[in-house]
Amino acid sequence: MTAPTANLINAAALIGLSLWAYFANGMSSETTLIPVAFGVLLLGHQLWLKGGSRVALAIVILLTLVIAYALWTPLSSAIDKGVVLPILRVGAMMATSVFALIFLVRSVFIR
Repeated sequence: MTAPTANLINAAALIGLSLWAYFANGMSSETTLIPVAFGVLLLGHQLWLKGGSRVALAIVILLTLVIAYALWTPLSSAIDKGVVLPILRVGAMMATSVFALIFLVRSVFIR
């Protein structure tokens, strides 16, 4: 799998799962939209990433690392509450971010 493909999967997962959480919570918590913003930013760099831009690759790696780290707090909170669906949603967003991060970092060394 290429870095742009992994980035696209991650951005789609962040946007889709975060919007699902936002609407499932009755549109009451705007913080569930933070991953949507990161997903849009990642999508915004997709063309440059496909073009081989090293700057875009560095920005995407940084954004992916930040969102993977930032998702830890909601995941631990959902685990403490013991509610399964939020655990699955946030866990899936975190998993796709780590997955994408692996392919993004690998693309730095395999060029």
